[in-house]
Amino acid sequence: MNTNKINQIIFTFTALLSTYLCIKTIELGLIKYEKIRSKTGGDFPIFSDLKTQYIIGISYVLLNVIYLFWLKINLPDKQQKSNLFLTIKPGLLYVIIAFLSYPIGNDIYLYLQYGVMALNGVNPFVEGSGQFASNLSPFLRWGQTSSYGPISIISFILAALPVSISPIIGIYIFKLFCVILHFFNTYLLWETINFSDWRSKITLAYFIHPLLLYEQISVAHVDIYISTCVLVIAYLFQKQRYPLTIVISFLGFLAKTIPILWMPMIGVFLLGKRQFNKLIIPLITVSSIMIILKLTVLPTMGAWKSLLNPGVTNKAINSLHALYAFLLENHLDISSDRWITLFRLITLSAWGIYYFFTLWRIFQNKYSQENLILDIGWVTLSLFLFATPWFTPWYPAPLLAIAAIKFNAKQFTITVLLLSLSSSFSYLTSAPINSMVVLIPIAFLIFSFLRPHKDSTN
Repeated sequence: MNTNKINQIIFTFTALLSTYLCIKTIELGLIKYEKIRSKTGGDFPIFSDLKTQYIIGISYVLLNVIYLFWLKINLPDKQQKSNLFLTIKPGLLYVIIAFLSYPIGNDIYLYLQYGVMALNGVNPFVEGSGQFASNLSPFLRWGQTSSYGPISIISFILAALPVSISPIIGIYIFKLFCVILHFFNTYLLWETINFSDWRSKITLAYFIHPLLLYEQISVAHVDIYISTCVLVIAYLFQKQRYPLTIVISFLGFLAKTIPILWMPMIGVFLLGKRQFNKLIIPLITVSSIMIILKLTVLPTMGAWKSLLNPGVTNKAINSLHALYAFLLENHLDISSDRWITLFRLITLSAWGIYYFFTLWRIFQNKYSQENLILDIGWVTLSLFLFATPWFTPWYPAPLLAIAAIKFNAKQFTITVLLLSLSSSFSYLTSAPINSMVVLIPIAFLIFSFLRPHKDSTN
């Protein structure tokens, strides 16, 4: 059976499976919506029962497995499409299905709540979401101040405009923003890898990746802004517009936290190249933005700390930390928080040493700009795998963008693909099994470091 025939079978089956998953999420979401709307309180599970969890979880995992099979059999084909539309045309149906799906998570209600608060003159960086009563209050699981920055809040405000009529309208307005950004991200990737022999295949592979469609469009997580941020940075790297990438990283931080780690890496790169003058405008721009924010929406230190997501402090999920805590409490009969705190300190310190070692390498005059976006990927990936206690299934999304750009870096790309696959199991299982999701990519990393290899692009 030739590749084209196999592709037809894969696309037909996955389209049907995606449609089924869409129907189940709409059914789950609307039933849960009506039940919660008629009550008060906010701490409710994502899935109403185990049967629903298994149906949705197995469907999502299966889509991820089939995707990897499709990727394997299609990558050897370097056939190029003449334009972006022809490249992504086979995946348009999946985007439509993802848009129609109802978010099974609860974060979308929190986004809209922050938007409603801002519309009513309440600062979501000063007042917690639980302190403001609205028709979204019964849906909230988190009562903290916003960990999403001012840029995210702007989109929340726009989506929240029709919430007084129905929160569902607001949900689909925000999902529309996500769809637009997904197309924009795909365009940025297409332009960034314009000299790659696999340009068409990689672009389509990114466009239809199940994690991106599910987490960034179907469930509508704000992390899509981070994907946009890293793709804009990569595009600007290619144009050698490094000062602007510092500003973009800061704007990314004002959407969600992680891009703040990338700013020093770009700054140190310019220092290493003795391009001191190129740091002046970015520093003035970032400082000016911070002053404006200080005078407006982020007036206190507590408001700035809100961007670091203090709500998950001392909490762990889907991570080495969660697995370690489970083993201590259930198998070693040790319940002391002291050992858990020590483990966090050790992993964070080890990652910090790696981060500063990376900065030292970047500072070297012989360091190539070609490696910078990949090192941003490794720094972020290592943080997620080893030093992040709170790891959610949508965190790998920005890493997929870097993996698409640096596809020839096999060690990084395979690790990210495995992390994306293992993350999909989080919907199928529960603690502590879902805390093992990071073990698969970690095992691959250990194996790949121990075995000899010739790939010098890692």
